Formats: sequence, structure tokens, C-alpha cells
Amino acid sequence: VYIPRSISRDLRDELNFQGRATLIVGKSSRKKYMELSSLTSVDSIQLQESGPGLVKLSQSLSLTCSVTGYSITANYAWSWIRKSTEKKLEWIGHIVYDGSTNYNPSLKSRISITRDTSKNQFFLQLNSLTTEDTATYYCARST
Repeated sequence: VYIPRSISRDLRDELNFQGRATLIVGKSSRKKYMELSSLTSVDSIQLQESGPGLVKLSQSLSLTCSVTGYSITANYAWSWIRKSTEKKLEWIGHIVYDGSTNYNPSLKSRISITRDTSKNQFFLQLNSLTTEDTATYYCARST
């Protein structure tokens, strides 16, 4: 799996499948598939983002990530990342299984990541939106 150098070193490490992944590109359909071998229970974790879709400038964005197949209090850090219109990935921050948080220094004053352990969900709130916040937002499990 190719991971662009423009992604921070920490994020590249988190996306590493250690030789277990093969990318397959369909010749006629232009579709891409990833085949992952030597699956473990951690590979069956599913994360689903939900939120309002579009939010107006200067308002706040609130997103939810629902996790199935693994407890967010058992291990790992649970991250938010975003992909800008220029296709650049940016790590926003994460909440660790013990509830501690770490944020991207450039966003720290405007964000909060929290969780609801009873629902196995974690949340992102990003305040005072600007045009630079225009992106697709994703949740992910970090190592």
C-alpha cells in the first residue's frame, strides 16, 4: 500500500499494514480494491462517521464516530483526520482508550474530542469554521 510522504510520519505509521495488503486495480472498471491477508479480530473493527453534512462558515461542526467490533476503552487511540479539497490529509487529534486527548497544535484552540463509552462513540467538535476547514472528515483507529 502506497502512503504518500505528505502524510505526517505518525499517520503513515498508523496506516501501515506491514506487508499484509495488496492493492488491486480493475482494468475495465477503474475500481480499486484492497486485499488484506492474515486478518485478526482488530481488522474487523468498523467505524462510521455521522454529522450534518454541510456547515456554514463561523459555525461549529459536530461529528460522531460509532465504533463496532471493539470497545473504545480497551486499547488504542481513536482519531479524527480530514482530507482537504487539495487532497492533503491532516491529523486533527485523537482520544486514547483511557480518555486522554491529543490535538493538532494548529487546531488546538478550536477543537474538542470527547466520547460516550456507553454508546461506544467518540466525537469531534470544531468551532469557528473557516474556508480552510473545508474537507472530508474521517474517524480512524490509531495504534
